[in-house]
Amino acid sequence: MSQRVPQTSLIFHDSAAIISSLQPIEHGPLAGNLVSGSFRTSVSIWDVIGSKKLLTKFQCNEKAEKNSTVLWTHSSTRQPDELIVQTREGILHRWKLSQSAANFLCMTSTGSQLSFCPAVALEEPNLLCVPSGEVAAQTSGVGLISHHDFSPVGLLLPDESTAKLGSPTRMVQVAAHQLLVAYENADLFLWDVRSPSRPVLTSEVIKSSRDPEKEDDVTPLALDFDVERGIAVVGNASGVVKRFKLGPAEMTALDMLTLPDSGVAAVRVRPDGKILTVACWDFTARVFSWKNLKPLAVLDLHKETVQCVEYMEMGGDNCVVLGGKDAMISIWPLY
Repeated sequence: MSQRVPQTSLIFHDSAAIISSLQPIEHGPLAGNLVSGSFRTSVSIWDVIGSKKLLTKFQCNEKAEKNSTVLWTHSSTRQPDELIVQTREGILHRWKLSQSAANFLCMTSTGSQLSFCPAVALEEPNLLCVPSGEVAAQTSGVGLISHHDFSPVGLLLPDESTAKLGSPTRMVQVAAHQLLVAYENADLFLWDVRSPSRPVLTSEVIKSSRDPEKEDDVTPLALDFDVERGIAVVGNASGVVKRFKLGPAEMTALDMLTLPDSGVAAVRVRPDGKILTVACWDFTARVFSWKNLKPLAVLDLHKETVQCVEYMEMGGDNCVVLGGKDAMISIWPLY
């Protein structure tokens, strides 16, 4: 992959302010479109291939306060015409989508305190994993909820003897039934949802690999996982990105990179395992080779922090999609 200066192919502006989540739709009647979430539980669906404009927009809660942010959206292969929306106050909403409208179906509270941790959908067991601190009477709890009807199925709850973990900050699926959870105190827990009573393994590798000269704060703010290689990548407010190898009984530190004067908002490994994109507080997104963390490109367009990163194919090109605090969505054909 040769280094070059990328150019955007498409830019959208959302009047609802910050872009807090992105999701390409891969199945169903709106396949090929892009979903974005924002303030006041606002959700927008963009036609990125045909008309290249906003298709539809709706609010999950018309009385929502400004800081009631959309954290995550999801459409599954089982119900491709439906969209699940998670908002910051711990509520899941289900909407039915069409080309011109979105119709409300149902909602449920997951019992979460105000959270910034996006949910995770496990397609194989058909479960949603959602921070559920109030239900658990412990901020570190993660609820297992049926994708089908939002009914509670189980709870991932660390033992009370465990050191104070704080709330989950990020979660990622690592296998069909396994979930890696990062907590405020920088511990990592690997859970198997079939045996939720105790974690498969716990690790303090983030703290033990801390560089005191570079890392004031090691709380994980960004997390992704390369399933094929068994490698996790974590980013923090100190602008440090680290990689860890997940083994059968432990996690080991591999390598790290330090960004110039910037914290990390999101990290995403492209599904083909070729590149890593890091969304940064300095209004840029930085692209690295996933193989060796060699810098490849700086995507410099946004006027405020880049909040989220996704990948999608558009017109035969592999594209990086960025969403920022500046209410802008930018799409970049890249490698």
